[in-house]
Formats: sequence, structure tokens, C-alpha cells
Amino acid sequence: MDKHQVADKLREMAQMLELKDENPYKVIAYRKAADSLELSEESLSCLIEENKLADLPGIGEALKEKIEILYRTGTHPALEKLKKEIVPGLIELMELQGLGAKKVRLLHEGLGINSKEELKAACEKGQVSKLAHFGEKMEHNLLEALSHHAKWKERRLYGEIQPVARAIQERLMSVPGVSHVDIVGSIRRFAETPADIDILASGPSRELIEAFTSMESVETTLAKGKFKASIKHRLGIQVDLRVTGDDTYPFNLIYFTGSKEHNIQLRNRAKKMGMKLSEWGLTQDDDELIAENEEEVYKLLGLSYITPELREGLGEIESAESNHLPQLIRETDIRGVFHVHTTASDGKNTLEQMAEFAAQLGWEYLGISDHSKSSVQAGGLSEERLFEQMEAIDRYNESKNKKIHLFKGVECDIMKDGSLDYERAVLEKLDFTIVSIHRFFTLSKEEQTKRLIKAIENPYTTMVGHLTGRLLLRRDAYPLNVKKVIDAAADNGKIIELNASPDRLDMDWRHWHYAKEKGVLASINPDAHSKEGLLHYAQGVSMARKGWLQAEDVLNTHPLAKVKKLLKSIQSGP
Repeated sequence: MDKHQVADKLREMAQMLELKDENPYKVIAYRKAADSLELSEESLSCLIEENKLADLPGIGEALKEKIEILYRTGTHPALEKLKKEIVPGLIELMELQGLGAKKVRLLHEGLGINSKEELKAACEKGQVSKLAHFGEKMEHNLLEALSHHAKWKERRLYGEIQPVARAIQERLMSVPGVSHVDIVGSIRRFAETPADIDILASGPSRELIEAFTSMESVETTLAKGKFKASIKHRLGIQVDLRVTGDDTYPFNLIYFTGSKEHNIQLRNRAKKMGMKLSEWGLTQDDDELIAENEEEVYKLLGLSYITPELREGLGEIESAESNHLPQLIRETDIRGVFHVHTTASDGKNTLEQMAEFAAQLGWEYLGISDHSKSSVQAGGLSEERLFEQMEAIDRYNESKNKKIHLFKGVECDIMKDGSLDYERAVLEKLDFTIVSIHRFFTLSKEEQTKRLIKAIENPYTTMVGHLTGRLLLRRDAYPLNVKKVIDAAADNGKIIELNASPDRLDMDWRHWHYAKEKGVLASINPDAHSKEGLLHYAQGVSMARKGWLQAEDVLNTHPLAKVKKLLKSIQSGP
């Protein structure tokens, strides 16, 4: 097992210990050990071989022994013992929004609930609302959470599923004689929550199918034919492999990448041009037209090449016909990021560690923005602590060892009435202020829209954070008139964040076309809570590309001097 898999096992043990109502410090210890493992820059095999495990924060001899056994065997007697003591369905209940270990225990002990099905039945009968610490509102919320879970359970976050797909692609590329292996489907189009993995390959079909179905990660082989196979991955994901020839590969690649609407529009275009397009090729008057790659297929159709993330049937065909597709932003265009948390609030690394890592990425600047005082659960900063952090940033920027410029900022809570968490005397001392909603998600659409617009109109607001509050596969966006909020940002010269955290990706890519038309700048922000979290920016770039954004549309593609000027012009006050 690698360090991430072992960390998952430690967190699983922590969950079960919590359900048993064990000493909370023991639960914290397991979680801290899991975090330490994942934050380590060395592989687990190296840590064990060089006897460095105990050097990591929070890992004593007892946990060291457990980690070593987990690494070698994939399990541990203590883990197996816990599995026998805990009803499996209780762990699954903790996946639901709003249910922690304490409430799961209350449901189990008070109503004998052991599964989601039993919880649904109890809620529908009104039994849960009668339990202490629940009530009718909680009962209603649990029914909503169960509904969402049923809708989302087959899907995975892009950031979770893409590395799995990439590992399978690399395995198949190692088969002798293979010429192409591509991840296709919704993953290739950078969909936020793909349901499965689709792989297309060309090469020796028997060897490719055999290599695919014999991978260590295969839990079950669902189907196995001459040119197609399907497996269930050990993570519960279905993976489909199709093998085709080199001559039909470009056509298959376009077809299986999708989207369905894009493919329909391509076929209709071909028909109007007197041609016939399918996954097997392009013909005209019964003659096969040859294409070596996707670019040549689009050229035969009179189109400039359409990159996969734009293939959604949303005007890309028309733009390609007139050669007006945008030159999309690239990862290398990013010069720095904002929305970065440190140990001052709920981050795992110090300000200096975050700065060092950002400098290693070749960036020019980093925007520090810990939580504001009302985010008590996230260690929000009082005015005094925020001033202390500002002084620390000033010292860093003035030091001889400075490797990157740090901007002084904060992620400031938007209050229920749309006011901000700090007064003018505090906000005017900052370089930038990200305003975000962290509470009161159940306001009406009109109330939530007015709330956000009022925050945007505050002269000290620089940008809006995670605009709709969604948590992918966990929580829907709150009701909001997004167009009105974009209009307000445009009218007030404010920036909207593209939050690149894998479970947010907010503002949704579907809204960026309109925001771009209105002249609203994006800021691709990782919402980083650790050094590694800074790397989330890459998925933000993918979503920006899907939203048709160019480098010029994004704040943090600009050089330091221009960013300083832009921030000063926004954060000027009345």
C-alpha cells in the first residue's frame, strides 16, 4: 500500500473509534497520523526503509507499528477487530451531510437504525424528529441528504477519478505493439463528476484486453470480448476499454470523447456537406476520407480544431467554422494564486512553508487569506491576530530571504444581512479581501442574491469566493440568481473566484461565458489548506478552459506589478 492508501485506513479506523465513543484524543491521533503521512514529501517505502516514520509529527511507536503492518499486509488486527464490532451501515451513514459519529450513535441507540434504508423509513414516519437533538428541520435535511446521496453515489470527483484513469492508461501503454491509448468520455472533457472511466486504444487487441482484465486493481471482470472489456475497479468504478485500428482511431477518439450533443452537431454538419460521419470514419460518395488525427477530421469538416473541454454543443462548432475559437488559458500562464490558508486558521502549513512551496512552483506572488473571526470552527482570526499576520507578511516581504511576494488578505465571512465580518478600519489595511458565504445557506433565492450583491457593493471587497457554496457530491448550490450577481460584479469592478478545490470548482464553468461577456475578471484560486493544496490550481485552469477563458480573462496570469495595480484600484475604499 502507498501512503495515501494507508492514510485512508487510518481515517477509517478513526471513524470506527469515534462511533465506539472512544477517547477523542485517540481519534485525533489517528487522523493526525494520516495527515502527517500524506503531507510527507517522501514515499512510505522510503520512510519505513530509512526508519523515519517516527520523525513525522503525531506518529509514535504504536502508530508506527500499525502503519508498517498496514503497508505490508493491507490490513491490521486492530482494524479487523473494529470491523467486527461496528455495523457496516453505520460507517455509510456518516457519509451523509449533517451526520457525524455522535448523531449516528443516537440514531442507532434510539431507533435501532443501521442503514440508509432504515434511516429513510424512520424519517418518513416522523420518528427521527422525536429524538433528542434532532427535530423536524434535521429530519427534513436528512431526507434531502439521502436523496442527494442516491443521486450522486455512482459518481466521483474528477480529481479522484482522473489519477485512476491515468494509471490504467500508463499500464496499457506498456503493452508491446500498442500505438495509442487515450482516456475518453467525460474525463477527457474535464467533467466535474464523471460516473465511470472510458479508455480507447489501438494495438494488439488480445494483449490489450488481457493486460486490462488482469490488472491488480480489478475487483471483477464484467465483460470480456475480442475488442471490448469492462471491469469493476477496486474503488467501485466501472472502467470500459475499447480497442480499434489505427485507421479508424481518430474517428473513434472524437466519437467516444463526446459529448453527445457535439457529436450530433458534427454528424449534421457532415450530412449538409454531402458526407457521412460515424465512429468508423468519414465518407463522401462512398469514398473513405483519410485522417491521421482529430485535427484532420475537423479540417475535413471545414472546422478549426476543437479542444475536448469545449465539446459540449454550446457554440463551439459555429466558432470553429468562423475560426473564432479562443486561445484558451494554459497552466503555464499562472503567475501566482490567491485564497491560501495557513496554520493561523485551518491550514496545515505555516505562512513561510506555503511561500516556499509557491516559489518552487515558479510563481511571483501568493495571496494569503485565512478565515475571518466569525468562522470560529475554522480558527478564524480576531482583529488582533489578523494584524499580527499582516506584520508577519510585511517582515517576510522586507526580508533578504524573500523568494516570492506575499499579498495581505483575508477570506471574510459575509454576514446574514450582507455586511462583512470586519469593519473598515481593518479591511482598509489589507491588499485584498475575498468575501465568502459559510453560513445561512437556506435563505430564499431573492434573499441570498441581495446578500451577495450587498457584499459585492462594499468598497473593500476585492473578489467573491466560492460563489454558489456547492460541495460537489455532498451539497447543492444554494438558491441564487447567478446572472444578477455577475452583473453586480461587473458594475462594481469586482473579481469572481474560480475556486479550484476539487469538491467546489465554483463558479461553475457554465457561467463563465456570460461573466466574460460582462468583463468580469476571474481569479483561479486553489483554496489551499496545505502546500499540496496549491496544486489544485491546475484543475481550476481546466475549468477555466471549459468556460472559454483566455489568459487575459484571469487576474493571476498577470505579472506582479500589474496585479498590485489592479488590487489597489479595487481595494481603494470610498
